[in-house]
Amino acid sequence: MSNRYTRQKMIKGWRQEAVSGGRVLVVGAGTTGNEVIKNLALTGVGEISVLDSDVVEEVNLNRCVLFRAEDIGKSKSETAARRAKEIAPGITTRGWNRDVVYDFGSLEYSSFDCVVLTVDNLEARLWVNRYCRLHGTPLVDTGIGGLVSSVFVATPSGACIECSWTKREYQQLWERHSCSKIGMLPDEPKIPMVITSGAIAGGIAAQECIKILHLKHSGPSARSSVFFWFDGENGAFLTWEVPRKENCPAHVPPPDKSKVLLESLLDDDVLSIKNRLRAALGCSEVEVRHDKQIVYSVVCRGCGGSHTIQPCLLGKFLRSCCPACGALAVVPDKYTEELEDGYSLRSLHIPPNHLIRVLFSKGNTVGEAWIASR
Repeated sequence: MSNRYTRQKMIKGWRQEAVSGGRVLVVGAGTTGNEVIKNLALTGVGEISVLDSDVVEEVNLNRCVLFRAEDIGKSKSETAARRAKEIAPGITTRGWNRDVVYDFGSLEYSSFDCVVLTVDNLEARLWVNRYCRLHGTPLVDTGIGGLVSSVFVATPSGACIECSWTKREYQQLWERHSCSKIGMLPDEPKIPMVITSGAIAGGIAAQECIKILHLKHSGPSARSSVFFWFDGENGAFLTWEVPRKENCPAHVPPPDKSKVLLESLLDDDVLSIKNRLRAALGCSEVEVRHDKQIVYSVVCRGCGGSHTIQPCLLGKFLRSCCPACGALAVVPDKYTEELEDGYSLRSLHIPPNHLIRVLFSKGNTVGEAWIASR
């Protein structure tokens, strides 16, 4: 007797239980994200989570199979998750309407068997790559532009996304936070897209994800990191292995779980956390750090006036007019990764399920520990 998955079970080496037991996070629910979600749902991946902070627009409707006209204005992630459940009722789906860079904790990545990244954003690529690397979670990254599609498969033992980067990518990230552009809305050009390019990238990405699920549930999951590139205009399809880069900034040792000293609620204040850390570590000097910079005060470049503000993350800061001179020149003055006393983790924009670094000194040595936000 046949069932929904009979034909794919006929593939040599296919194990439906490995697929049905898989937990996959898809970051981005746009053109390629729709294709990946649809493909994973139809193959029966047991749990699909979708992360995206945008809403459906009319321009999405010619490229996104999971969206309808009545979805315009609704959350992309929640809509895609709901429609995936409709086409595959036996799976579990959930949609998170969050910013992947600032609102999704690093510890979340440890709960997935594979992450598929479908957003064209360097900052998102950097942080998702580093968090996946931190927890040994395989990452499949996609990109499309016009008739070109690309897919990069980054495994824990192989190269990561940053291993393939040149100085150009880091320069683009630096320019966004440079003195001339800090606090200004980014001028992000629109990328030409067509569903066929997204379908190619989404098909390859989903297939590589299925392979990862099989490897994870059948033994060693070591694979070389592979880059797929397809030029639809010239008909060229290329694949090549990406070597690990020496001194890649993403290749840091994972945190020692025994050094996760505390679990702190988001409403806990920094001073009380430090006092608990001093007692646990038996030392007096403790510093607690976010992995992103926090703005505590601003200054006007016009008149020089400065004042303290409610903390905000540097990447979310927007330039404003000075209340004294009226110039559109209010920019960050003091910004640092250090969590200052007098604030809660929530007010410092720490997301739930996030690892927070602790530095402490004992004698002449500096040690490292971690806090987990809850």
